[in-house]
Amino acid sequence: MQSQIDRNEGYVDLEGGENTARLAAHQAYLRTIGLPEDVTRAIDHIGINAATTDAFDRLVTRYTVAGQKVGMYHRGDRRIAMIWRGPGQYRVELFEPRTDTTPTPGFVHYAFIWPGWKAQEAALREKATVQRVGELNGNALIFVTTPDSHEAEIVTAPISFE
Repeated sequence: MQSQIDRNEGYVDLEGGENTARLAAHQAYLRTIGLPEDVTRAIDHIGINAATTDAFDRLVTRYTVAGQKVGMYHRGDRRIAMIWRGPGQYRVELFEPRTDTTPTPGFVHYAFIWPGWKAQEAALREKATVQRVGELNGNALIFVTTPDSHEAEIVTAPISFE
């Protein structure tokens, strides 16, 4: 019962079989569209949507590891928490639901660090469906659709909201 409640709130078991299999599938797909092997292992973070504001607050606590940093950022109509899990672990980017949309709790994307992706943008566009391209504090971002209808975010450097 607790597991279903967690899922309804947006919780993703980072060490669980479902997440591990999804990550492996995303990594394999990214290699087929031209990302180097080492890039597919350079994971910056997993993006997760919370179902409600209360769920967001609970999940921040749930994902926070004692002694590790949590950055809380106000981005217009919602908060985003960037949660560090310790050395060798990818971070959790947790999204509070927007006030004007129906929430879709759970997994959103994995973000992979590839400093040179911008020079390969045309080749990526030929091999994958690009959802959008953007920039955050000097960091170039590209979002490509994955075969499971989610996204992979490719960034030139670790995401920073500061």
